[in-house]
Amino acid sequence: MINAFFSKRTPLILGGDHSISIATISAAAGYVKEELQSDKLGVIWVDAHADLSDWDHGKLHGKIAVILLGLGSHEDLINMGGFSPKLLPQHLIYIGLSDLMPNEYRISQSPKFIGADFVEFSPEDVILHNTNELTIKLIDAAMGYRM
Repeated sequence: MINAFFSKRTPLILGGDHSISIATISAAAGYVKEELQSDKLGVIWVDAHADLSDWDHGKLHGKIAVILLGLGSHEDLINMGGFSPKLLPQHLIYIGLSDLMPNEYRISQSPKFIGADFVEFSPEDVILHNTNELTIKLIDAAMGYRM
């Protein structure tokens, strides 16, 4: 993946479980941090679930976003690559989100998210916007431009 970045190409990552996002987003964030001297990595999260669970128990796949945001109890994953967070909340855009668990809602309202918009595009938004319009809105939102 890093070789693709250095070659000015866009990597394509395929995986069977969304926990693969920890390594791929960590690598992309490392590249943006080191090579571009920035923390502006935008991520468009297409999922019905926020993956913001900070519970110590439960499946890893429900904790991916919270780990990338530098929260939760999985220090080894949070500090992968030697830095944290990998992602800032204002650069995390949800599309298709339909279910937020109580602890995920609490996290979305925590001080870590102060000053950040919790940007979400519902399934209805996807239906209402044409593809080009939605793509521009998603990219702008992921890069921190407010709509």
